[in-house]
Amino acid sequence: MLQTIGHFLAGHVIALFMLTVGLRTDHRVLRELTERWQHLARALAIVWIGVPLLALLVVHIAEPSPFDARVLMVLAICPGKPLALRHTKRAHGHHHLSLLVLISTALTAILLVPLWAIVLTHLTPHRLAFGPDDVAAILVPTVLAPYAVGWIINAVSPRLAATLARLVEVLFFVGLAIFVTTELLRGLPGLRDLALAEILAAVAISLGAALLGYVAAADPTDRRIAVAYAAALGNPALALAVIAHSDHVLAISLVAMFVVLRAAALVPFDLWLHLRHRTRPAEHATARPGVPTTPADARSR
Repeated sequence: MLQTIGHFLAGHVIALFMLTVGLRTDHRVLRELTERWQHLARALAIVWIGVPLLALLVVHIAEPSPFDARVLMVLAICPGKPLALRHTKRAHGHHHLSLLVLISTALTAILLVPLWAIVLTHLTPHRLAFGPDDVAAILVPTVLAPYAVGWIINAVSPRLAATLARLVEVLFFVGLAIFVTTELLRGLPGLRDLALAEILAAVAISLGAALLGYVAAADPTDRRIAVAYAAALGNPALALAVIAHSDHVLAISLVAMFVVLRAAALVPFDLWLHLRHRTRPAEHATARPGVPTTPADARSR
């Protein structure tokens, strides 16, 4: 029984997270989408154009095996990992902008992931077949629908939303612990089987995407942090669905290995942001009142 519950929580950790975010986000988020359109446009350009082009360049230089190159490219064209919100929060970034970028990325992914799949199929040896309905089948139940449900509950009854958010938050952290443990057990053993070219390519793409987002985003620093994590942290569930259409057997373990490498590659970037915040704390804007966006926000209020 407990094992079944654990598997359920681990399998729905992203949906639980987005439900919590929705429960703690008030009605102003829709207004923010229109007010911050310039920042969002810049962020989306980095996510949808800059990162895939960077990945193409790295794959061309490193020359990993064809299947590994395909996985790396698919990870690059599948942005929108919801846990980027937590990374942004921990790094003292603009987590409200991070939320807006996540929502915008999820909405545009329905068209742009299939478009990139067509581009890669015609311009590279990596043949992919993935349509808008396939993307929607991943993003709607895991990102958009849970967030919308939480947001509606918050709009109708903020008190009920606050109570539910605390409960869902506990379930989220339990599921996250199980999920992370599972991914480490799945990904770490296979790292020794990767060639040096694959390891260097995965690290270069991850760290390069973070730096690209940080440098290319608009000032101030907290917005740069939000865009940096949006660029660096792709959606492994969506990438896995794209890859599994043609290579299901190897896809799960390889995606897990590259996700572990990505997490390791971002450690220096995380430390640099932490040190920068300690030395220059005045640059970082605080969150707007009433709009916490991550489970950790509740404990800081």
